[in-house]
Amino acid sequence: GGRTTVMLQRIAFEHTEETVSKAMDLLGFAGLYDAVYVPHNNRRSTNLGYAFVNFLHPAHAAQALVTCSGIALGDFPGQLPCNAEYSSMQGAEFLRSKMDARLKQPQRPRAGDAMWCPGRLHAAAPLRQGRATA
Repeated sequence: GGRTTVMLQRIAFEHTEETVSKAMDLLGFAGLYDAVYVPHNNRRSTNLGYAFVNFLHPAHAAQALVTCSGIALGDFPGQLPCNAEYSSMQGAEFLRSKMDARLKQPQRPRAGDAMWCPGRLHAAAPLRQGRATA
């Protein structure tokens, strides 16, 4: 058991699943998480200022809380220090359900829209379903 999903608040509005993934990898979390979800504001073509990352082990999530709090995630200009906390909803399946709901909305996909891929959500990737990596 234990909590594995972290919510990253006050991220730059330009972030996508891909850029959050790259930032997490650069912080030393490569291979330690299996899903990234960045809620999107379709009217503004930006994110909502927060992201979710699901880690493979509760200890990795706990480390992300310490590592990500108080730093600018990525290198976007004017970015505020990030706040990291446990998400009220937990698990890769929760993130996948949020992605599935977004993909079912009647709209034309655009560059930067997120798609579920096995093991991780990526921006502008073809929709593929599969099991998460362990």
